[in-house]
Amino acid sequence: MARANRVVPISLGQELVPFTSPYRPLAVGLGVCAMELVAAVGISNALRTRLPYTAWRKLHYLTLPAWLFASLHGVLAGTDAGDPWFAAIAAGTFAAVVIAAFARFSASAARA
Repeated sequence: MARANRVVPISLGQELVPFTSPYRPLAVGLGVCAMELVAAVGISNALRTRLPYTAWRKLHYLTLPAWLFASLHGVLAGTDAGDPWFAAIAAGTFAAVVIAAFARFSASAARA
């Protein structure tokens, strides 16, 4: 069996299909979902001139669940998750994203 990851015994197939990993299936599955959402956004960027603007823009909203899934992956699978420095960084990034999302969506709601 070919292994894409040398730290834990996860095959390439398990790294591409969410929630199939024997190692922390929820945490790894969330990481896989985050990776695939980011890939979709990246592909949509490459196809930006061929996509309608509204479709491209809506696809970019996938960055919010991608960030959430990646953050949960780090908290649930990371070996440093219990360290105070990690908690401080996680809390700070969470607060920054929530504030930015609130500012972005409340501004668009105010304009509409």
